[in-house]
Amino acid sequence: MANWCINRFVVSHDNLRVISRIRKAFSCGRLFDEFIRAPTERTMEKDDINLMSWTCKNWGTPCDVGKDRFNTVAELSPNAALYEIETRDTPPLIVFNHWVGIGCHVNGWFWEPFMQLKGTYSNKKVRYEKCEPPEALFRATSQTEKKIPKASEKERR
Repeated sequence: MANWCINRFVVSHDNLRVISRIRKAFSCGRLFDEFIRAPTERTMEKDDINLMSWTCKNWGTPCDVGKDRFNTVAELSPNAALYEIETRDTPPLIVFNHWVGIGCHVNGWFWEPFMQLKGTYSNKKVRYEKCEPPEALFRATSQTEKKIPKASEKERR
C-alpha cells in the first residue's frame, strides 16, 4: 500500500512563460517529467535502469502527478499559482529545488500522515517536524476494526 504525502505550495516566477510551462505540464499529468525528463523505455532497457529507482533519485518521489480530483491548482495571479498535490511516499523536494534553480519562488508545506511527519519548504530550505496523527485517523481505524468480523477458532487454523 502506498504512503501518500499531501503537498500544498505556491510557485511564482517573473517570467510568465515559466509559469505557463508549469501549468501546462500539470494539466497534462507530467508536472515533474516536464522539467526533469525521465529516461525513455529504450534507454531504460539499454542501460538497465529501474524507473522507480530513477524517479525517486531524480524527482524525490516515485510517481509524476497531474490535475485530477486529488491534485488541484488555483491561479493566484498571472505569475503565481497554488498547487495541492498528493505524491507517493515523499514530497518532490528535488523538483522544487530544480524550479528554484530556474528562478521560481516555491513556498509551501507537506504532510506524510502515516509517517507522522510534516514540514515546510521555502526556496530550498526544508524544515521537518514530527507530528501526532490526527484523532480522526485513530477513530476511523478503530471504527473500521470493529466492523471486521473476527475469525472463529476453526477459521484461524
